[in-house]
Amino acid sequence: MTKRFLAALLSLSLVFCVFGTTASAADVTEPSGAVHKMSDIKSAFKAGEEYLIQPGDTVELDGTASQILIVDYLTNYKDGSKSVSDGGYDFFRDNNKTTGYAVKAIGDETTYADNVDNTGREIDFSNPYSYEFKGWKVTYAYSESNFNQINLTATWEIPVLEGWEGFLVMIRSYLRTFIDYLFAYIVDLSKRMVDYFG
Repeated sequence: MTKRFLAALLSLSLVFCVFGTTASAADVTEPSGAVHKMSDIKSAFKAGEEYLIQPGDTVELDGTASQILIVDYLTNYKDGSKSVSDGGYDFFRDNNKTTGYAVKAIGDETTYADNVDNTGREIDFSNPYSYEFKGWKVTYAYSESNFNQINLTATWEIPVLEGWEGFLVMIRSYLRTFIDYLFAYIVDLSKRMVDYFG
């Protein structure tokens, strides 16, 4: 009886897992390959304009004596994103001493960090609702003779919950929550059964 119950439970969880993965699959943001001049980024930041950079884009240092560019990749709790890194970091820092700098995607590894050494750790900010990644928003820009620095904050495409699209987003959220609870229950049940049967 117990084996049948477990088999049925595992089959049900597999079906929901496959359906949930299919339902929550979102289009990955393709890199545009654009080149952004540091002077343009700094001007937009000073003017208070929203400036988005996509993963794979290049930041070009122009007209500065220093060839050092420091990039901080930050999370933004306001749009649902959170850091799920093992270290619980709120930001990842890269330092590159070249004239061109390829902006990293979530999941890419950083090359340098100060204060906390997260060299080689993945930039793994995410959000609990499977929102599509919109891009990196410039939230700080500094460019002087000693070094250049930009802060890039993860920004997510938050859908408007209307009509069929809103219904699908809601269903995906419920499915993800249900699957998380189901797997947690299965793990707990397995531990109890192992303890019970020895």
